Amino acid sequence: MSALVADGLVDPERVGIIGFSRTCFHVMEALTTSALHFKAASITDGVMAGYFEYLLAADESGNALSTDYDAMIGSRPFGAGLQEWLKRSPLFNVDKVAAPLLVVAGEGRSNLAFPYVGALCGDAPSAQAGGLDRVK
Repeated sequence: MSALVADGLVDPERVGIIGFSRTCFHVMEALTTSALHFKAASITDGVMAGYFEYLLAADESGNALSTDYDAMIGSRPFGAGLQEWLKRSPLFNVDKVAAPLLVVAGEGRSNLAFPYVGALCGDAPSAQAGGLDRVK
């Protein structure tokens, strides 16, 4: 993004970020770890490698989703690995989200997990400023 700003193609005060499905994790990761400032963000019907999602996926499809989450976070969320999850899972770090965030719940598992996201985001600066919406 810095190259686009330097070339005058992007106004750094007007950059947003959108995630759908698997890319919701990457949006939440950017919102909780990046030094970039986002004007707004939206996540729709996706997975975010959250602890609740991890538990919902246990023993499903040969633990494929849980195995993916282990790789995304860098450990399993048990024992010593839980500390890694507390540091790296975006959903344990939503208090760092500063941009207004639109959460759009879809169907199936994400519809179960997204109210959890909204509840967690209640303490985020964006939510405190009235910048959290959930759409179903």
